[in-house]
Amino acid sequence: MSEFIERQLLDSPEIVLHWYDFLCPFCYVGRQRNAILVRHGLHVIELPFQAHPDIPPGGISAGPRSGSMYAMLEREAKQAGLPLQWPEHLPNTRVALAAAEWTRRRQPGAFPQLYKDLFRAHFVLGEDLEDPAVVDRHAVESGVELTPLHAGLADGSAAVMVTEAETIGRVNGVQGTPALIRTDRRQLMQRSSLVPQDENTIEGRITIERPVGRVFEFYRDFSNLPSFLGDVMAIEQVGPTISRWTIQGPLGIRINWKIKVTEERTNELIRYETVTSAGLRTYWEIYFATGSQVGETEVREVMKAPFGRLGRAALALIGKFPAEEVTANLHRLKEVMETGKVTDTSYSVAGKFSERPNQHESTK
Repeated sequence: MSEFIERQLLDSPEIVLHWYDFLCPFCYVGRQRNAILVRHGLHVIELPFQAHPDIPPGGISAGPRSGSMYAMLEREAKQAGLPLQWPEHLPNTRVALAAAEWTRRRQPGAFPQLYKDLFRAHFVLGEDLEDPAVVDRHAVESGVELTPLHAGLADGSAAVMVTEAETIGRVNGVQGTPALIRTDRRQLMQRSSLVPQDENTIEGRITIERPVGRVFEFYRDFSNLPSFLGDVMAIEQVGPTISRWTIQGPLGIRINWKIKVTEERTNELIRYETVTSAGLRTYWEIYFATGSQVGETEVREVMKAPFGRLGRAALALIGKFPAEEVTANLHRLKEVMETGKVTDTSYSVAGKFSERPNQHESTK
């Protein structure tokens, strides 16, 4: 979870998280709903979520808008006093969302106006949100300093902010926009990805309602790991500290890894790594600690691999998202430990968890 989002959560115990996309008409006409929530004392955090990542760069034609749904949206817009002109073009909104999220975190005073104006640009003015000049003009009019914004867009840090917000949404069940979740600080922070320390490091954490001894014991028995790791199909112990992992990668290709446990501290830490040349080695550190409530365990995973920015981009092209996989795997560990079954199939081999029978009972 980003430091900015975490700070907002610490300051605001009563929170509504709202995921939006600038091309979502329900988000546009529903803005008055968020104002009502604020008037009732709730703190609404606007988070980006690209509803249609399948729209290619350059956008697509919108097609006709007819039928009861569009008529309903037009009525709601009129009732809310919002002009609505259906755009003929649907853009890829990734950059516009990145500009907005960067502004929310780095220049928050300018965000409310920019958020409003980018919706208006699409649904009233018919402007192309992929056009940098359009985003820049509305940013300037909203009071955003363009030089640092352009730097954030150029170095990819603004795009990472969108990915972070989407990841928080996905692990909380968000699949599209608009999505609203009323929560509190503790509930949300129990399931969150952390900002990578660098390009090669991913962290995640989860709170499990089981004693630390039980959680550590379950995890240390590597034969249990395929029950929640999304792409690990089987693990065979071949030595006191060495095991062979069968991994199903993209395109259905199966590969074998040798994994070596390098450090173990009962109920505290398991370190392991792939057995390969140093430049290609992947490392994991799994930390276990007693939670804030009796019978709870805090699990923190640190994964270090030779990704690099280009490596991450290449993995994304073939459907591999390591940060999201870490978060989903930890959530499945929580499910297995607490309920004995897996319902979260995100970022896993298709059909893996639906096909395998439940072999674990929840541990009281």
